[in-house]
Amino acid sequence: MGIPDFVFVGSVPHYYRCSLCNQVADLPVQCPSCLDDIYCNRCFREHTKALQLNVSACPKSVCMNTWSYPNDVRVNKRIHLFIMNLPARCAIVECPETGTLQQTIEHFKNCRHKIVKCPHHSKGCKEIPMLKDLDSHLKTDCDFNLQTCELCSERMSSKKLAEHLNTTCPNKNEKCKFGCGKTINISEVQQHENVECDMVKICCKYSLLGCNWTDCRGRLEEHLENSCSYHKVRGLISKMQNENQKLRSTLEVTDTTRKDLEKKVINLTVQLKKKRRRSEGDDDFSLDNKKKPKAGRKSWSSQPHPDKAQTPTDQNGVIKRKRGRPAKNANIHNNTSQ
Repeated sequence: MGIPDFVFVGSVPHYYRCSLCNQVADLPVQCPSCLDDIYCNRCFREHTKALQLNVSACPKSVCMNTWSYPNDVRVNKRIHLFIMNLPARCAIVECPETGTLQQTIEHFKNCRHKIVKCPHHSKGCKEIPMLKDLDSHLKTDCDFNLQTCELCSERMSSKKLAEHLNTTCPNKNEKCKFGCGKTINISEVQQHENVECDMVKICCKYSLLGCNWTDCRGRLEEHLENSCSYHKVRGLISKMQNENQKLRSTLEVTDTTRKDLEKKVINLTVQLKKKRRRSEGDDDFSLDNKKKPKAGRKSWSSQPHPDKAQTPTDQNGVIKRKRGRPAKNANIHNNTSQ
């Protein structure tokens, strides 16, 4: 393959073109026999391989002489020097660099518009920036390029370093945004704005009592001494505030005690109801036992005493006598009848 035409400024004579690829010959060589045409060194080598011969043959059909390559075939230095001095431009379209072909080739090696791989490509970075943008990529975009914070010495990726310096670095200092002129550590900014900064606008400390003054913190003392009517009676106000606080504390204790007593009353009421239900249930059970005997049993009053024998009687109530035994007064009855 030769040198493409767009590299050159202006047209190149045809006798400097390769007879195989028709581009400007790169490292031009010639047939030692005919010396008619020139060829790119690479094109001539590929032509020799395609013939699958142990020797080189002239590409020109009318010649076809053979010779040993590369011993007999060498670069034509005169033609090569002429080509290298032709006016040319950088091979990268975006680059405006111009000069001789030799100069643009040297320039291309370090051209700022050349596409390059990130140095951390092996670690996983897929970016392919221009050489002129590589430093910016490494400093701001590359997640695999670790850098050290110059304030706190913490190591992190370039992408996170900018945010770290702007927001979270514990050693960063910044000027007060309210214009007091002080430089404060980032960890103390809130304390400075809420307590120290004289340029922050605040309300009077008696605003809850009715003072409507609003101005910079640095003018508060002047306001209190000269114009705040509430500040002049601050002793009385302080005393009333203390008394109110004591009353609030007393009310809280009283309210807590009242709630505890209410809970105790509710618990005692529940217990009393349970005891009443148990007592009424026991009374009903004893009355039922007295009035109604249990099923399958006779009452004690209906059962005969075990020590007393029951005397058998007939239907008319006459005592029945057992057979085979005479009555005790039988003889008396007979004697009387006689």
